[in-house]
Amino acid sequence: MTPYTFDHVTADTLPDHLTFVGVHDPAPLQARLADGRLAFTQLRRMRSPRGTEASWTDTGGPLLFPRVRTDLPTDGVHALARELARGTATRVILNEGHAPLTDAPWQAAGWTLDPHAVMALTDLTARTWPLDPRVQERPLADLLAPDLLDLYAALTRDGGVIGDTGGTDPHAALQDDLHSDRRLHVLTDAGQVLGAALLDPDPRGAGIHMLGVRPDRRGHGLGGALHAHLLAVASRTHARHGGTTEYANHAMRRIFERNGCTLTEQKQFVRTG
Repeated sequence: MTPYTFDHVTADTLPDHLTFVGVHDPAPLQARLADGRLAFTQLRRMRSPRGTEASWTDTGGPLLFPRVRTDLPTDGVHALARELARGTATRVILNEGHAPLTDAPWQAAGWTLDPHAVMALTDLTARTWPLDPRVQERPLADLLAPDLLDLYAALTRDGGVIGDTGGTDPHAALQDDLHSDRRLHVLTDAGQVLGAALLDPDPRGAGIHMLGVRPDRRGHGLGGALHAHLLAVASRTHARHGGTTEYANHAMRRIFERNGCTLTEQKQFVRTG
């Protein structure tokens, strides 16, 4: 069995770390290390006789994005999964091309698998999208209004999950978004809420989250119209959009494609509990 060891990056090994994780401009990272915003001990890595196998930044938060050799054997993935389980992270996101997407080693280490997802990117300068008069922006606090809770409850009964943490309790999951800077957009017809989504004004690229249409009103283009409306709104202030959906969610993938999004990498999500 291959011996795997864990340590942290040092000033001497920083160049190798930057090469491994693919940092082209090291200045921002070096500045954070110099002024104390980041410590070398937070730059963790897993090594074997052939060199660095994985690296991640451990800020003590709940989310990790490790960079892993794509040819790492199963026993190496298991060793990494066990090591990460000892930390504070409750969720790990692995990107295709930056890590092997293998389920069994994570399960063996006690992690719970969430469905694989696919990433979609959109150039918001390349075309235009129609605004839909049925879509209106509402205060973010309305996420807990009865009509919105009813919508998301219907989605969870239909087998969906709510929020970035993959929860199934609408009230609990929506609480987190009340403290964000996301903007709530709601599609209504004859006074009934048929769909909703959150637009995230992230400066790195606009995001569309929690887009959903009532299960009994699907198949009429409402999801595509709502998504196109949000792309139109986002294009006023952003040049790009990034989104994800479950790999097996073919309806959302078709919406992405019809609205000019490019499907790119697959993602794997694992979590504790």
